[in-house]
Amino acid sequence: SEAVEKEFLLLLNQIDEKAYKIGGKYKQADYYSPLYDVFLEIKDDVMSERTNNLALEIRFKDEWSGIAATESSIWVMADKRNFYCYDTDKLLTRLLEYWSWTKSQIKIGGDEDLSEMVILSKKFLPNIRECNTLNRKSPDLEVLKNLLSSVSGKRPQLTKKLRENLNT
Repeated sequence: SEAVEKEFLLLLNQIDEKAYKIGGKYKQADYYSPLYDVFLEIKDDVMSERTNNLALEIRFKDEWSGIAATESSIWVMADKRNFYCYDTDKLLTRLLEYWSWTKSQIKIGGDEDLSEMVILSKKFLPNIRECNTLNRKSPDLEVLKNLLSSVSGKRPQLTKKLRENLNT
């Protein structure tokens, strides 16, 4: 949602005051941090409180979207309590590493059932060793700063591999 994105931008601006929301028709990222040369994607899953899951969109109206189309080096999923922040390629590595399980988690949903998504249990997300969890009430900005530093100047390399796997 717009409110969640604004909240995250306020956090990001405490680390990089020149970070900004990408406007227009650029759909592969939500934010850019010029200090770190990093694109970020922020997703708010409004159903997560009810389902205890978070959804990673991979297709919308039969077109690649979400994690399968991103150019963002950092992927952030939000619920009411936390921002779950990932190096996109490390998250994709885990999804590909456990491919048969990942494929079994693909569901149809979203508005008018127009999206295909991988459903991840919120219990599973923090256990991915690359998860950088920020509590929304008292975020540790060093966690985000370290993640930004670790992907500085990088672009995700595994989105193509994910799409190849999804086509098999």
